[in-house]
Amino acid sequence: MMNIKACLFDFNGTMFFDGRLHDKAWREIISKKIGREISDEEIRKYIYGCNNKDIVRHFFSEKYGIDKMESEQADIEIAKLAKEIAGEKESMYRNLCRELEIIELAPGLVNYLDKLKSDNIKVAIVSAATKENIELYFEVFGLDKWFGWEQIVYDDGTLPGKPAPDMWLAAAKRLGVNTDECIVYEDSLNGILAAKRAGAGHIVAVYGDASKEMLEKQGIADEYICDWSC
Repeated sequence: MMNIKACLFDFNGTMFFDGRLHDKAWREIISKKIGREISDEEIRKYIYGCNNKDIVRHFFSEKYGIDKMESEQADIEIAKLAKEIAGEKESMYRNLCRELEIIELAPGLVNYLDKLKSDNIKVAIVSAATKENIELYFEVFGLDKWFGWEQIVYDDGTLPGKPAPDMWLAAAKRLGVNTDECIVYEDSLNGILAAKRAGAGHIVAVYGDASKEMLEKQGIADEYICDWSC
């Protein structure tokens, strides 16, 4: 592995094993809004690693007639709908987080982040989460011990979501490094594909909250870990 100058972390399912909470919130919202259950395969393909606009576009376009609109008008309507639906979902998700008896980062991660800090390795978070969710994570996990807001690339509506490479590229640019000088830690198929497209130097698939077999089948990651405790 080449000389690594930075570590870029996805957050949900990578730094915080919260997949079950997102699953529960999305399943309830989709069932309520369109009256059908969604499969585990749909969760993996159309939700994990995706931003809220893309999720809403996939599941709600037909229900609200957006799939019949011209692309420009469809984008406007998707943005409006995403604000409403995803806002409701994320509020539900944050409540679920606050109801947990114990809320903590993935096993071994605190020690790893401390080591990166002591070794002066640059770090950033690259997440499809909203600003409100990132604010919650700063509050409950004390992320400011390792990260400043300038080191967080989140879903602010300005960049295409994963599997597009843009968010990983933006994080590397903020840190002043090339993506081939970065280790990327990611748990989702979309996120790993995005990192590959961005030219990441080394991709580590984190399967503590995902299926190792599914990630290995994708055949893109360079390394696989369940968490940072080993």
